[in-house]
Amino acid sequence: MRQGIFRSWVEINKSALVYNFGTFREFTHKLLLMAVVKSNAYGHGLVECAKLFVKSGCDWLGVDDIDEAIALRKAEIKKPILVFGYTLPSRYREASSAEVSLTIGSLDALREIKKQSLRDKVTFTKSKLRIHLKLDTGLNRQGISEELLAASCQVLEKLKDVILLEGVYSHFAAAELVRRKHYRDYCNKQMDGFERMYNLVLSSLVPNTYNLVPIRHMAGTAATFLLPRSRYDLVRVGIGLYGMDPTSKSNLPFVKKLKLKPVLSWHSLIAQVKNVKKDEYVGYNLTEKLIRNSKLAIVPVGYWHGYPRSASSRGEVIVSGKRCKVIGRISMDMMTIDVTDVPKVKAGDKVVLIGKQDKENLSAEEVAVKAETINYELVTSINPLLPRCYI
Repeated sequence: MRQGIFRSWVEINKSALVYNFGTFREFTHKLLLMAVVKSNAYGHGLVECAKLFVKSGCDWLGVDDIDEAIALRKAEIKKPILVFGYTLPSRYREASSAEVSLTIGSLDALREIKKQSLRDKVTFTKSKLRIHLKLDTGLNRQGISEELLAASCQVLEKLKDVILLEGVYSHFAAAELVRRKHYRDYCNKQMDGFERMYNLVLSSLVPNTYNLVPIRHMAGTAATFLLPRSRYDLVRVGIGLYGMDPTSKSNLPFVKKLKLKPVLSWHSLIAQVKNVKKDEYVGYNLTEKLIRNSKLAIVPVGYWHGYPRSASSRGEVIVSGKRCKVIGRISMDMMTIDVTDVPKVKAGDKVVLIGKQDKENLSAEEVAVKAETINYELVTSINPLLPRCYI
């Protein structure tokens, strides 16, 4: 029994994960589907989730960095892998050898590839560096701007012997808000820009330098559902696979529409129960003053474990099917909760931080809202050292 082994643990529902994947696969029909497992699979466990998606039939896997990609290769996962984030030039050859595709989002990065290929043409010619060109269409983050695209294409043309241009992609700034006109107009502007820039890439490489047409992709979870035009050749589904809502709203509009199932739940136990009198203070800096004689419980979870400190005096957990308020300041390694209204509560009783117990349910979205953050940050912040139990 997990309560007898761990003080705190995360449970991952494998059947829910597979179900959610199937929902998106059915929804996207014949499009290529990239299962996004970046950032430790949104806190759910990189290798284990990737294996489930591969078994379920994903076409691609998306990761944050080269280390996540190499971890998947070491786990004998052979599916195409795209690294979204910045890769140090010193690791280009490693990516090439592992047949891992890199995001290249700047003219400087293309020039660096050219410089390395001139120094070590044998390595790069033997195993071409696979890349996806990232275009900045309005997020103004990573990606090549339209002003620098022509110059970038000139460098691309000279790299035909050492790189494989597999894809061209971009990223929306506000796809989850597309129902509002301002954001819908901006998304349309981004798609117009992407299509224009993609065509420029193609025309710059005629005759086809790379003997294939690069995959176009722009849609993440929200756009896959809300912006049919953006689906192009491949969709990148992340947060939705884990049964969470890309809007981060606690009423779960997206999740309910697609009937997605939550995958992650977070559990702990009560370490100690004590009676504390009215007007006593609880927490560092006398954070909260009790308004009644109270029964308090200590839970061995704090912000080091990933529970947000911003939920101090406002968060809730579930004990014996009842919601219990977080009292006082959340500490590094523990928190205090009010169990006054929970009958027969005792040390060792299970505490649900995210998830369901009896008729009560605390979604990741609701916990995030109380902590004034988003579900993405909440689940990816759960300490990777906490055990993940796949059920």
